[in-house]
Amino acid sequence: MKTGRFFLFGLLSFSLLLLEFPVLFLDTILTGKSLHELNLWHQKWYFLIIHWTITVTIWGLGIFLILFWFKRKDFLAQVFSFDLKGKGLKMVLISLILVLILSIFERIFFSSNIPQISNEYFNFSKLHGNKAIFLSIFQNIYYLFESIIVVLIVAFFNKGGELLSRIKGFPWGGIGLLFTWGFGHFVSHPTGALYMLILSILIGIVYILSGKNFFSTFAFTFFSFII
Repeated sequence: MKTGRFFLFGLLSFSLLLLEFPVLFLDTILTGKSLHELNLWHQKWYFLIIHWTITVTIWGLGIFLILFWFKRKDFLAQVFSFDLKGKGLKMVLISLILVLILSIFERIFFSSNIPQISNEYFNFSKLHGNKAIFLSIFQNIYYLFESIIVVLIVAFFNKGGELLSRIKGFPWGGIGLLFTWGFGHFVSHPTGALYMLILSILIGIVYILSGKNFFSTFAFTFFSFII
């Protein structure tokens, strides 16, 4: 496949994340509030469920179509290893250890409460009482789908970078992720944007070090969201 197409699929994968913005406009209709006034966490609990359900449905369909096309064209093996034995399994465990170290770093330098999954659950409990468990489950399903898209962005940009530069072993995917998903957080979540820039590069490095292993890169990304 031509170099430009890998970059195109990287941008296409990133555009899946941007499709959450139309869902936010739907939220404004349902809640009767403007985007400036909208704070989903402080809306009724079922608005959050509706938002996440619609978003992950759109994302899931997009992920399926992209992977289906790549598999049909026999391009999937060019961007991913799906080994979950030997080195693949070791890298999943190493990914977990790296995330724990990263979380401690985040705690020290960004004053974040860890683990994130329990921190968000307690926040849900304060706002929505006994509905917190359902909200926590749906939110982490949301993170799961976002993690898959992030891994796709890294893989496609990395392959494009390799073909364009003829240099392998460099985290081109992390650079691509930084300039899309990473910088995108300055719009969506500016308070944590700097951390996401660092995380973007780290995800790209894990992808390279794991031998482009899907499971290792996904594990590192997903654990980064919840720990």
